[in-house]
Amino acid sequence: MIDLRPRSSHSWSGGQLPRVTMWVAMIAVMQTCTPSWCQDPRSLDQIERDRLEQLASQLQGEELQFRREAAIATLSLDRSLQRELLPLLIERLDREKDGQVRLAVLATITDMGPDAAEAVTVLAESMRVDHGGRTNEETHQDYRVALALASIGAPAVDALRQLLREPAANDRAEAAMALGRIGPPASLACPDLIQLLSDDEPRVRDEATLALGLLGESALESLLPEVGNADPKVVAGAIEALGNIPGDQPERRKAIQAALDHDDTGVRTAAIRAIESVALPADQWQGLLLEHLQSRSKEVRLAAIHAILTHPDRLAAMTQPLSEMLHHADDGVAQHAAFLLYRIGPEAMPSFFAALERDTSRVESIGQAMAMIGPSAQESLVEAISHPHPRVRQAAALALGGIRPASQDTIQRLSSGLSDPDVETRRAFLKAIGSLEVMGRPAAAVVKDLLGDSDPGLREEAIAVLFRIALRDQELVQRLMPLINDGETSVQLRAIDTLQAVGPIGRQALPAVIEQLGNPSITVRQSSAAFVSSHGGSASAAVAPLTTMLEDDDAAWRLTVIATLGKLGSAAQASFSKLSDLIDDPDAKIRAASVDAVGNLGLDAAELLPYLERALASSDSDVQSGALQIVRRLGNDQAIALIASIVPLAADEEHQRSVLRAAERLEPLTTPPQAVKRLRELLSHEHVEVQRLAIRFLGQAGDAAEDSLEQIRAYLQASDESIQKEAAAAVAKIEGASP
Repeated sequence: MIDLRPRSSHSWSGGQLPRVTMWVAMIAVMQTCTPSWCQDPRSLDQIERDRLEQLASQLQGEELQFRREAAIATLSLDRSLQRELLPLLIERLDREKDGQVRLAVLATITDMGPDAAEAVTVLAESMRVDHGGRTNEETHQDYRVALALASIGAPAVDALRQLLREPAANDRAEAAMALGRIGPPASLACPDLIQLLSDDEPRVRDEATLALGLLGESALESLLPEVGNADPKVVAGAIEALGNIPGDQPERRKAIQAALDHDDTGVRTAAIRAIESVALPADQWQGLLLEHLQSRSKEVRLAAIHAILTHPDRLAAMTQPLSEMLHHADDGVAQHAAFLLYRIGPEAMPSFFAALERDTSRVESIGQAMAMIGPSAQESLVEAISHPHPRVRQAAALALGGIRPASQDTIQRLSSGLSDPDVETRRAFLKAIGSLEVMGRPAAAVVKDLLGDSDPGLREEAIAVLFRIALRDQELVQRLMPLINDGETSVQLRAIDTLQAVGPIGRQALPAVIEQLGNPSITVRQSSAAFVSSHGGSASAAVAPLTTMLEDDDAAWRLTVIATLGKLGSAAQASFSKLSDLIDDPDAKIRAASVDAVGNLGLDAAELLPYLERALASSDSDVQSGALQIVRRLGNDQAIALIASIVPLAADEEHQRSVLRAAERLEPLTTPPQAVKRLRELLSHEHVEVQRLAIRFLGQAGDAAEDSLEQIRAYLQASDESIQKEAAAAVAKIEGASP
């Protein structure tokens, strides 16, 4: 065969032949060549037959890659050849586990449409069966099966109706989707789809609703009686489906309009979505949507907004009623009205300003809406920041702070507003500067002056704004430190939390914050403790006052104190004596927290071992767990001294894994003589695992456990084989170590 693939150039008489000329010459050669070397000697029909046989063989073969390639190739076959391969494709779909092969086969069957009607049974069964793929893969397979059934059309309707009854929600949803794609020829499925309107799964209900609408007028007869159903989910689905049916049927229009007054929120929402399909006069349409825009239900309001925005050309006519809603008693209604006015654009600015002069409007909502209008509103806003009414100035400032990009002029204007005589207006200008983030840095010097404002709310807001716009440097720390002792709790909290957030440079504030650990306000104390914790060992000056607070009457505060001492690490070792006594505290949370804290103090093993023996012997499981965690951090030479206290915990399932890990780690070591007596006592323990470990570590004691040999030998006859082996090994070690 001649290779006719195009090349970038072709040698011709020693020179380069232009590409167009090359192709003309090649076509001429093709026209004059003889069949003996230019064409396959087989007939076109025979070539197709051979190819078909090859694909059939590959589809049935063991080699996965060949099956994949063959399945993909079937999609490009002529329809007549696809029909011949259909029985084999059906068989492949029935038996195949590989997702890629299955998807390729499904693509071919989908392409065949009604010609693949023979595949309906196996397709339906395929949706019911889990073919072993991952969850997403199985879900996608079901979707592709549903598409194939939908492409087959009317012959698949009965099978799809059966699938609507499947226990798997995904099967029901995909079957409903397929019926909707089939459209009016699937009208027999209307009663079945209506049953799904009350399905527990929202997706199933949604697909059934959509499908019913796609069935067209043939679904009307089944849907109309359901608008009186006692189940609101059924009514909502029926109304939404009616809204998707084309035409101007009077009974359909009447049902949708009646649903607008239904008691159920979901039904009203569905009716609003469906109202677009009803040809209402503009004034009636507007009145209905404005009424529902004032609903107490956010869902209903959002549906009304969506419906209104489908006709943006009608918004301007709604300016006046929307402006009145800015004073609505429900904040949500007012916010949504402001949003719709923003969609009108700069023409809505006078309405916003007029509303702001009345105390019943919402400054922040209106400010946000005006900001969304963007730069085209800027000129009006610049004028408004000098308006005689303070509420207008406030909203204008908030809006200017929300418009991007912010100019230097904007920052200067907002800075000048910080000297406004009205406190709330100063607060609005301050918030606007804060919303600029680092772009507001040029205003930092003016904002710092507000840290000394007489209004505590402004002082608190100024701290927050400075943190957002200013450099987090020593100057900022110096400015904030006096506010740690502010007379207003909220200001103190904001100052301490902000100084913690600046990181290590806030360390110089430690002395002042440590003093606040005794503040009457629990929130200030908690915030101060968090600040101290964040500086770890550098906050050693807090150890003494915190240690005295371990006796506080407030259990919640004591827990905070314990946790804080633990986070100070070795700097808090002086608190060990008081902390160690807390493992006997009446409060279980205090007991557990104290063990965790002790484990973080970095104590020497000599100090820890007596404490850990007490903790491991505690009747409190959480205390025992905490002690085992500390043991894990000890060196093996130190931990082995506790082996007689560790072994009994193997009887508790909660601790058994930790004990076995510890035993594995300590097994190579020699058991200390002082542990032998206690281990010998454990030989009579009722729990087999305790007995086994006691035997093992007595063996590790060598000749120090010689007095235990008789008891250990008794276990050579134990019914438990693992105990026998452990006893034999221990006897050998002890006898081998004896002189």
